[in-house]
Amino acid sequence: MQQFKPKLNSYKSTDTVYSTSTIVEGSSTDHSVIQKSEENLKANASESNKTNSAVSDVRPETSITSADVDTIPDGGIRAWLVVFGAAFCHFTTHGYTNTWGLFQAYYQNSFLGGLSPSTISWISSLQHFVLPVPFLIGGHFFDMGYFHSVFFVSSVILVAVTILTAQCTSFWQLMLFQGLITGFCNGAICAPLVPIISQWFDKKRPIALGIALFGTSLGGTVFPIVVRELLPRAGFQWTMRILGFIMTGALAIGNLTIRRRVPPRIHSPSPLITLSPLTFVPFTTYCFSAIAVHFGLYSFTTYVASTAVSKGVPQNFTFYLISIMNATMGLGKIAGGCLANLTGTLNYMIIVATAIVVILPAWPQAGTESTLVLVTVFYGLAAGGYYTIMYHITVGLGDSKLVFGRVALLTLFIAIPGLLGPPAAGEVNKMANMQVMGFYAGGCVLLGVLLLLVVRFMSIGKLVGKV
Repeated sequence: MQQFKPKLNSYKSTDTVYSTSTIVEGSSTDHSVIQKSEENLKANASESNKTNSAVSDVRPETSITSADVDTIPDGGIRAWLVVFGAAFCHFTTHGYTNTWGLFQAYYQNSFLGGLSPSTISWISSLQHFVLPVPFLIGGHFFDMGYFHSVFFVSSVILVAVTILTAQCTSFWQLMLFQGLITGFCNGAICAPLVPIISQWFDKKRPIALGIALFGTSLGGTVFPIVVRELLPRAGFQWTMRILGFIMTGALAIGNLTIRRRVPPRIHSPSPLITLSPLTFVPFTTYCFSAIAVHFGLYSFTTYVASTAVSKGVPQNFTFYLISIMNATMGLGKIAGGCLANLTGTLNYMIIVATAIVVILPAWPQAGTESTLVLVTVFYGLAAGGYYTIMYHITVGLGDSKLVFGRVALLTLFIAIPGLLGPPAAGEVNKMANMQVMGFYAGGCVLLGVLLLLVVRFMSIGKLVGKV
């Protein structure tokens, strides 16, 4: 009797390979079968292939329920490499997006000078609005195993469209390249990052997400300095091309280091679009809170540079003002990832959002370089703390199997102020003045804080407690 030994097989999805030990039924070999004629073996070959195919088909489901997959590492070199790669993806996508305040000021004083600030801001608004589209449909393709192929193609297109932006000379061209296509590619690159990091981290997830999101601030610090130094020397076209070259290196690191840990659910993928998380009232309330808060946040990030120029601050200084904002947001994200573990993530979000409520009405009162820097630093620290735990909170607001769906829906809700927030703030400034715009932005964030308190009460049912 021949002893049976498990055979190591490779599980292959469309673009990802996993190894899993697959045990095939049967512990002995029938010697009479071995002695059959070669003709009989050939006749049974097709049936054997069907059996092997059936075993292969169930293999992904077997791997999902294995002990190795169920045990989250919560650290290790491979896990931190994923965080490292995600940081460079945020460096490229959100770092570039957070530089918009500089482009807003540049376009107003160059070839789009004939348009109003609120009209120019539609470029950024469109970029934010289309960003959640890949989040909505990405969960389905992520479960089907199409992660690396989509990730790679989106990276290539983002670099190409950034270089092509250098050739833009009109408003509609910028709307297409810097608005529509850039926003969609940013979403396709960022959509799987939170779910993938959640596969590698559990208790250390807030810290891991904070470090990954630090790339946003690093990019938002580097890009403005690069733009500031290159625009007067190389011109707009070569500035955009060099930004594309920087993106190439950063996205190459992301493509080489980011890997999923859990095999895709090929036979039971999530729906193309899922709305079921909205039936959980705390999550829905949290989404409405995020909408209100972002109406205030987008007001500051869009107009902090242009309003500084209107107060007589040199335009060269506004380049560094954006860098200061993004650098302090990076510090706020790292600090937020650590402090949120002590106070509770939702408690910490309420604290930093309340700080933003105070900062935004004070922003229009800052009329000198030193006071603008002070307001920007405080804003960056508070906003960074808010962003670092914004998506992490969604992990605990419902079924763990629908994390991707909740992240997608939250991103979709945030797209509303992304589209309408900057033009609305610009109209408030145009119809009234900058002081009213500051109070408008602060009032929006205050509404968000009140909704966060409602979410907190629904989560623990009392006023005091860690949540």
